[in-house]
Amino acid sequence: MKKQQLLELAVNMHSSKRSKVDLYSFACEHLDMNIEWNNVLNIRLEEVYVSEWICTDTKVGIKVYIFDNIPVAIGQKLYRKSDEYVTWVSEQSYKDVKKFAQELFDTDDSIDLIDMDEEITPRYKIDFYNALFSHQKNECYFNDEKVSIVGHYNSYNEDISRTYHPEMVDILFENDTVKKVLMGDLEFPYNK
Repeated sequence: MKKQQLLELAVNMHSSKRSKVDLYSFACEHLDMNIEWNNVLNIRLEEVYVSEWICTDTKVGIKVYIFDNIPVAIGQKLYRKSDEYVTWVSEQSYKDVKKFAQELFDTDDSIDLIDMDEEITPRYKIDFYNALFSHQKNECYFNDEKVSIVGHYNSYNEDISRTYHPEMVDILFENDTVKKVLMGDLEFPYNK
């Protein structure tokens, strides 16, 4: 079967098989729109599954997007946690759907701009020891003092209770003293 036949199959499916598209999610994910949520009434963009199955608790498969009764895109989501991959019939189809969404959301192609004067912390936190890269163990700070991580404690009790405890590490100060602290109390400098 060619994709053209798949599109025709979708258009010819009974209207009860079609559903209206959540236009907000679609616009954010597939039209690269940066918009505020708005419960707009979408009466022109529909979707119809041409293949479908359940992955854990989520309907997945291949669907065709139909705009004004014309197929405009094919979406594929093969697993529950995967992103939907959308391909468009034509560049004009993409532009028509995007223009429709922009009119409904009363927006243009705005983007988030960086506030160059906004203050950020000079360092950041990492809460889990196993999330560290090896070089970070020697490049961290405790109460604004440079330290190195020299030991790690399992965050789960090894007894039968298997209870969780916050991640603890041993840190070495520059004066060769060692202290046991919470991993979340350490700060890491930005990469240079």
